[in-house]
Amino acid sequence: PFREAVAKGGDFAHCIENIDIGGPCMIRASAKNNASVTICSSPSQYGKMMEQVRDNGGSTTWAFRKNMAAAAYALTAAYDSSVSQWMATQVTEPPSTKTVAFEVERPLKYGCNPHQLPAGLCAVNGGRLPFEVLAGVPGYINLLDAVN
Repeated sequence: PFREAVAKGGDFAHCIENIDIGGPCMIRASAKNNASVTICSSPSQYGKMMEQVRDNGGSTTWAFRKNMAAAAYALTAAYDSSVSQWMATQVTEPPSTKTVAFEVERPLKYGCNPHQLPAGLCAVNGGRLPFEVLAGVPGYINLLDAVN
């Protein structure tokens, strides 16, 4: 509800009241306990979760739980970032630390060289990329060609 309150131009008290405290705490607690807990922080993860449970005798692997924990921490970090960014606009002395959450719009095929891990095309705060990928999975060099 916080992001919606801000988007609708809610006053300070209304926006503050809509900051979720319990949800992020429960997500973080589950992620921290990934040795024995699997946290699903998005309905898009249900399918993989069901596969894990089916393929592993009613359980999940530790590698899967760690991946899910990482996704959960990314989710709560992005939420905290949106609260921090908004709060900085509400004060006379904004904090010196700035946070920005990037959402991967499209993964890249490979890094600058094929042996490097791929990066991704990212959007900030729901913004749009300055170009559209028409087909295939671009690599880093393709990205540089597109913006030059």
